[in-house]
Order: sequence, then structure tokens, then C-alpha cells
Amino acid sequence: MKSTVFVRPNLKVFLLGAIVLVVVQHIITFAHSQALSKPLPVNAREITDEDLRLLVRQATENPSVDAYMRISRYYEARGDYRRALQFLRRAERISQAEDGAE
Repeated sequence: MKSTVFVRPNLKVFLLGAIVLVVVQHIITFAHSQALSKPLPVNAREITDEDLRLLVRQATENPSVDAYMRISRYYEARGDYRRALQFLRRAERISQAEDGAE
């Protein structure tokens, strides 16, 4: 009586399948890393340093949540996440102060 439990596996098929999986994984990883390295869109850099300084000055003179959120978004678009977070925290403090005054 012959049993099919102990049949030799076809190692060539396993090897070929493993190679195909590695190639597909490499292609997906390579395409994903290329998509992340694209430069920022042009409109993210439209605002000049002088315009940004003017916005910061205006927000300091007349603090509002919207002004600080807008400045935070500009800094985030430029890639300066430290300053973006700084202005986001200022907006949060103003928001909390407004909620506490009500």
C-alpha cells in the first residue's frame, strides 16, 4: 500500500515561489520609497520668509487660533516641524483660554 504522506516535495517549485515573492516585495518596497522622496509641491513654498514673519508679527499683536493654525500649516509645509508644533501649541493654549473664559 502506497501512502501519499511521504511523497517528496517539489523543491524547485518552492524555490521559484520564494524568489517570486522576494522580487515582488522588492518592487513594492522600491516603489514606496520612491514615492516618499518626492519634493514638496510648489504651492507649499509660495509664501516667502518675509510674509511669514509678517504673519507671525500680526498673530503676536492680535492672537487668534486661526492665525496660529495657519502659521503652523505653513511651517509644516516647509518641513520645519519643530516650529509648526510650537505654533500649534500656541493655538491650543489660546483655544483653552477662550473656552475657560466662557
